[in-house]
Amino acid sequence: MRSVLLLLVSAAFVAGFSVLPGVAPAAPAKVGICHRPPGNPDNSHTIRVSKRAVPAHLAHGDTVGKCVSGCQGDTECDDGNLCTSDVCLADGTCASEVVDCDDGNVCTLDSCEASQGCLNLPNDGAACDDGNACTNDDTCLATDCSGIPADDCCVDDEDCEDDDLCSLNYCSAGECFSEPEDCSLDSVCGIPGLDNACLVGFCDPATGACSTAEADCEDGDICTDDLCDAAVGCFSVPRTDPPQEVETSCDDGLDNDCDGSIDQADPDCSPN
Repeated sequence: MRSVLLLLVSAAFVAGFSVLPGVAPAAPAKVGICHRPPGNPDNSHTIRVSKRAVPAHLAHGDTVGKCVSGCQGDTECDDGNLCTSDVCLADGTCASEVVDCDDGNVCTLDSCEASQGCLNLPNDGAACDDGNACTNDDTCLATDCSGIPADDCCVDDEDCEDDDLCSLNYCSAGECFSEPEDCSLDSVCGIPGLDNACLVGFCDPATGACSTAEADCEDGDICTDDLCDAAVGCFSVPRTDPPQEVETSCDDGLDNDCDGSIDQADPDCSPN
């Protein structure tokens, strides 16, 4: 009898049945699906299907999980008004925002029509700024801004170029300005702060290049020796060797013997 009972228990396990008293066989696993009938998507509802059936449901638009009440996408929230932007929020509610029709152009009148959307119509005659410093009385023509060209006005540095190679010309706020080329010694020599009163920096008008020359200290007085000091510049001292020891040139307008008297005013030129 015992052998028969063991055989029956073994057969039960082989057949997949529990022989424990009061324990029912496990049910197949189910998956919650939000089912949207293809012919009637508004009639969505939650169903439970076997895991083997999930791919087929997902293929025609169903989603895993319970159905959420309210909208499922932005298209469901479209109110037909082109002046609003309609979206479906995560909680299933629809939200709308007014469309911004401002195109940033003062030469358009911006408005919105529910059936057409944004309208940006010409704002003829309105005052505007075309961004050009060389125009006056800027106004809107159709949807564009333009002004009347101003006389003697520059737009960039090239408009200010002249025939002087020794000047630097530039444009600022529609007006031309000119500055002389910097031919100072420190600029020419590349040594900041360099100063020598006996050297002069200059610009060559033929080439526009800077160069230097020794200072000319000649004062036109034949009775002085003209010298130069790097710190103080030109200076003169009386000559110790005048051109003539006594005045012999009495009609040249010069004080040749450097005695302070010229020509006939010099006793040397008086007849004996």
